[in-house]
Amino acid sequence: MDLGDIRRGIDQVNRDLVGLLNKRFDLVDRVGLYKFIEGLEIENKSREYDIKASLLRDFDLKDEAIVGLFEYIIDVSKARQARNFDNYKRLREACMDKSENILLVGMPGSGKTTIGKKLSSFMNKDFVDVDEIIYKENKSRPGEIIEKHGEDYFRNLETLVLERVLMKQGKIIATGGGLVVRDENLDLIKKSPNIVFYIDRKLKDLAIEGRPLSQGGLKQLEDLYRFRDKRYESISTYKLYNDDIYDTVYSIVKIYTSL
Repeated sequence: MDLGDIRRGIDQVNRDLVGLLNKRFDLVDRVGLYKFIEGLEIENKSREYDIKASLLRDFDLKDEAIVGLFEYIIDVSKARQARNFDNYKRLREACMDKSENILLVGMPGSGKTTIGKKLSSFMNKDFVDVDEIIYKENKSRPGEIIEKHGEDYFRNLETLVLERVLMKQGKIIATGGGLVVRDENLDLIKKSPNIVFYIDRKLKDLAIEGRPLSQGGLKQLEDLYRFRDKRYESISTYKLYNDDIYDTVYSIVKIYTSL
């Protein structure tokens, strides 16, 4: 037995533990962001019980003190989330003081509506969905209106609604994916004091099931993207890639409060 070798082994385990703990705390922070946006409490006794029960049931513990170590890690995790919650609340207060609209543009299925709703929860600001207004006022979804009356008719409705919502202040506005096909809409957006976020996403990840776009296949989607991408960029203040809804929401909040 060589004491030096044993200690070097312990040192390596310590390095591994630090790396794993850092990774765990990164995940804890992500859980905390989810909880804040979804309005959940930090405390979750059921989850804590499951963690401790799993340790005793599923692992060969050399010492039951390991359970005590995990109880401490859980306490540290909750303290981290509490600090993050305080920071999120400060960001929310800063958002509430700003009057600029947040305008979300991007391809259909890129996540604009979902992001808008979760931004509304984080920022405590009203969410406005252009397509939803059109639906409420016409009792039909965009695809149904286009099928019945033609695309020009729908685009006229869309422009009228856009004009109205851009007159509001301090709102989060999700636009339809095809809004940028009209130069008139681009001009309306450029002339208004909005902060425009282009939400980009891989074509294969677009949620297009049940939308008119789903009928044309990948080729049509690629053609539309090539045409619309530059138009989205021409009106956007920032372009964000939506790989994760909650990360995207947090990025928008941080940008918005920094301006």
